[in-house]
Amino acid sequence: METKTGARVLIVDDDVEFTRILADKLESEGFSALLAHDGNQCILTTEESNPDLILLDLKMPNMDGADTLRELGKKSATKDIPVIILTSYNQDEPVKLDAETARKLGAIGFLEKGADLGEVVRRAREALDML
Repeated sequence: METKTGARVLIVDDDVEFTRILADKLESEGFSALLAHDGNQCILTTEESNPDLILLDLKMPNMDGADTLRELGKKSATKDIPVIILTSYNQDEPVKLDAETARKLGAIGFLEKGADLGEVVRRAREALDML
């Protein structure tokens, strides 16, 4: 299925290099990438740019991903934007993240940061095709 050209994907992660690499990949696949490096920037960018999809890290300074999801869910302008958690949370944490936990947090799914970038693109397309 073909994703609409130029769909805006907001990448939210405090790892600047990772966001740039992922943005480059998404842009090479026809998406428009927006970047934010913490939860507060995510909220502001979402309100200003109305992205079609958010890829959100959980562990970030200032406002973590779980709090960011809660804030997005409170606002009528942002509550329906699909969010995929993209995190390294499972690598060293005692609590494992799975699809059910991601949904409880308000996301439509999750991927570990170590996932192939092609898989991230595929999941982004799937999420946008559900709209």
